Amino acid sequence: MILTTVLFAMALSLDSLGVGISYGLDNMKISRGALLIICCCSAGVLATAMFIGQLLMQVIDLGLVRFLGAGILLSLGSFSLIKSIIKMLQNKEGTLFELTISSLGIVIQIFKEPNKVDMDRSGVISGTEALLLGLALSLDSFGAGIGAALLGLKIISTSLCVGISAFLFVSLGMSIGSRLGERNSYNKLSLLPGSILILIGLSRLLF
Repeated sequence: MILTTVLFAMALSLDSLGVGISYGLDNMKISRGALLIICCCSAGVLATAMFIGQLLMQVIDLGLVRFLGAGILLSLGSFSLIKSIIKMLQNKEGTLFELTISSLGIVIQIFKEPNKVDMDRSGVISGTEALLLGLALSLDSFGAGIGAALLGLKIISTSLCVGISAFLFVSLGMSIGSRLGERNSYNKLSLLPGSILILIGLSRLLF
């Protein structure tokens, strides 16, 4: 269960790594306080989704719970994987930064052009800007959170793990981006979140 929780958190946080790399490449800064806001958003949204998932468990037949939870993760993982493959075939630049929230144009702009979220043009992401970014990064984890709860993952430990992962991945991404100095193709990395969610769904379905 611990390994599943860690893998789940990593799958949901890989887009944070991409955003961090993008910010590092553009020489933008995220304050420690802003990072904490992003982490709290990630953990809070996931905890809310898992709480809803646990409520659903009260009205769904226990025999169906495991299959429903696995089905949600398999569906989300497959959708993410197919979307990433299509974008790779289309050879679009910045695919990594469209890993999630594809339905919100502003988030796509943030991923492709990190300076869009820097509303005051200060070169530092903080306060309200961090809240916007944190919500953008966490919204697509809502469905996965419901699926995780149905599979029996614990709300507190999973939410904390996701929050910590977001903090570490954004920080690591910025460090990588600042060292690269120029934009590179990260398309292959975009395959990981969907693949991990599929593996978790299959493992909980079969074992």
